Amino acid sequence: MMFLIQSEYEGREALAVVSYALKNNLAVKYLPIHAVPNRPLDANEIPVGSVEFVENCLKTTIKPDYFPEFVKPLVRRKVLEGRLFFKPTDRYKRFTGFIDELKDIQVQELATWDNEFRHYITNGKEVAWGWYKGCDEEAKAPNLTGLQIPYFWCGTIDIGTYTNEHGGIGVEVIECHHPFSCGWYGEKADGDKYVEWLINGWKYMKGIQ
Repeated sequence: MMFLIQSEYEGREALAVVSYALKNNLAVKYLPIHAVPNRPLDANEIPVGSVEFVENCLKTTIKPDYFPEFVKPLVRRKVLEGRLFFKPTDRYKRFTGFIDELKDIQVQELATWDNEFRHYITNGKEVAWGWYKGCDEEAKAPNLTGLQIPYFWCGTIDIGTYTNEHGGIGVEVIECHHPFSCGWYGEKADGDKYVEWLINGWKYMKGIQ
């Protein structure tokens, strides 16, 4: 197995990968974003870098799926896409209402959360989580037991918590992401969990092309 790290890519993600490689006697190669191999990488060549870098390695563009069907029970805000009807709201008849399509664009209702967490999922199971934004850095991530995550699914699920109308803690899915080019927000000591998530995520990505 070999890790191909984008040479412009820095931070705790790259450090976690290098540390894992040293401990497990695995090869690491640094590549500029414009110098990826002309062939698709195989399942044992793990790219680590930006979205553009990883997609160059895949030789394809990955279409986002921010809200897979299984997370929709935890999405309370409005999400609009596709064919929509538009009409003015500042005055009557300013223009005639019309139908248009939001192509490759999604519109989401604004929302705020008290704390935001990232859950790392491998083959339908949570393998790590990390807090990344909010008012309480020591807050614990909500569990995902209410979601029926498919056994084969790999990726991240970002979760926001908020104070609901009863004064309790509400939970909402912020978005999901394919298992690449995602920041590591877990503990530094748990970096191996992130790298193993990357490795399994790459195999998953190779399987869904």
